[in-house]
Amino acid sequence: MKKVEVSVIIPCMNEEKTIGKVLKKVKKAFSKNKIKGEIIVPDTSTDKSPSIARKLGAKVVDSPVRGYGNAYLVGFKAAKGDYIVMGDADNTYDFEKELPKFVKLLREGNDFVNGNRFKGKMQEGAMPPLHKYLGNPLLTNILNVLFGLRLGDVHCGLKAFKRKHLGKMNLQTAGMEFASEIMIAAAKNNLKMTEVPIDYFKRGGESKLSSFRDGWRHLRFMLMFSPKWTFSIPGWIFIVLGGFILLMLSQGLVQLGNVTLGPVTTTLGSLLLILGIQLVFMNMMSNKFLSAHYNKENPATNLEKMIGFGALLILIGIVINSNILLKWINGNMGDLSFGEINTSILSLTTIVAGILIIFQSFILSLFDIKVK
Repeated sequence: MKKVEVSVIIPCMNEEKTIGKVLKKVKKAFSKNKIKGEIIVPDTSTDKSPSIARKLGAKVVDSPVRGYGNAYLVGFKAAKGDYIVMGDADNTYDFEKELPKFVKLLREGNDFVNGNRFKGKMQEGAMPPLHKYLGNPLLTNILNVLFGLRLGDVHCGLKAFKRKHLGKMNLQTAGMEFASEIMIAAAKNNLKMTEVPIDYFKRGGESKLSSFRDGWRHLRFMLMFSPKWTFSIPGWIFIVLGGFILLMLSQGLVQLGNVTLGPVTTTLGSLLLILGIQLVFMNMMSNKFLSAHYNKENPATNLEKMIGFGALLILIGIVINSNILLKWINGNMGDLSFGEINTSILSLTTIVAGILIIFQSFILSLFDIKVK
């Protein structure tokens, strides 16, 4: 028996009006292009959709928990083809026309093929104006910036990839954010990606999308999986800005026009520096998690060096603060000058930073422990 080359996975929830049309188009694409394929329908329907799918030769797999991501995860487990094609059951995509394009690009050596609805013909009313002009372009641009991609429609529902990459992509999300996860996983694993223009039509039946809820879930997921932009860059900005303020005011008041910068500004610099250190450590922890998630190596934390560095900062802070404390005692415990107050804040910040580094490095080291 000839090996299955293409598994077309079409999740379905109450799409009895369109599922038959969609499956017939897939079968025509198989027949016309001599593709050895299978159709898998992960199903959570309460209508006649599954019986229609079975009559047309599809393998219907029950999806025990509802959710866009859950449906695909169930479908992936059942797939036997070398290539997996993902698409919707609402007849928005013409599988008869588009499927051969995706298969051809995979055969040519691409690992991942993404559809682009904006470069093909889009039927009037197929995409709500909010999605067409704001939601999709915005989320696409954000994902491109965060993960170094150059795609035009990252949340197109028609995609294809080589099944052998499933293991390292480690896909897990249950809901609509799965559409972001699969693109991020492909980018993180450096899969060879390309995009192909496709036509897009008005869906049959009622849409199950929730614009703002699903949009937020996509954005939230992207930020969680991009620690460089979420934690590292803001963290280093705060560290540089806070450090600059502390050094600038370490000798006393600073006059900028009619504005006098004193202890309050120094305190702000201290808080920014401490916040920055926290964010940098959050970035390091997130990278540890993501490396484990995608089965990639991440350099082990040198706990001893980090403890030593933190201890050095504490010692420097104590020495500086001790000098100020002695001056205060020798001066009959009178008022300190602005310069001395600012220097004291700087030294205390150094001590706190050292303590943070020591304790955070212990937490960071926990991520190096391999859990069986």
